[in-house]
Amino acid sequence: MQITRLETYNIIWNQLQNSKFKELQLALLLEKFQKREKTLNIFLVIATSSSISAWAIWQLDYLKWLWAGIIALSQIVILVKPYLNYVKYAKELNEKHFLLETLNVEYEKLWLAFKFQKISIQEAFDKSFELKTTMSKSLNFSDDVLVTKSKKIADQAKADLLNYLKVTFNYNP
Repeated sequence: MQITRLETYNIIWNQLQNSKFKELQLALLLEKFQKREKTLNIFLVIATSSSISAWAIWQLDYLKWLWAGIIALSQIVILVKPYLNYVKYAKELNEKHFLLETLNVEYEKLWLAFKFQKISIQEAFDKSFELKTTMSKSLNFSDDVLVTKSKKIADQAKADLLNYLKVTFNYNP
């Protein structure tokens, strides 16, 4: 049994959308971890650098407990920060995101080549599964990187995907 042109077209189109969705989702996760790391660092810089210069201000009775709380919290953050691994998460997510960006260019190239009949059905079919295999291999994360699914991030990635499809392919579902 031979695969049809329409079936191959749909396979490529669906894989292109799936890959782009994953790229957008990784970009949002990357942004989330970068913001968390930056926020922690800003808090630590403010808490530690202002501690000596602001000591006179914090000597006021009603601010002593606030001051003590900020210092205690900054010490806890310093101790816990290495276990949060935001820098490692961001680095690995950035690498995967770059791979997906590159892969998506290949999907677009394949989709357009097939749409304008520059390659055969069999060539397009084979290439689509080659790209799918590459994507599967590239999305393996190291054991200590936990990538959790977030409805908020997934919804944002879906909205971004629809916008991308509209702008790039004039696609309106």
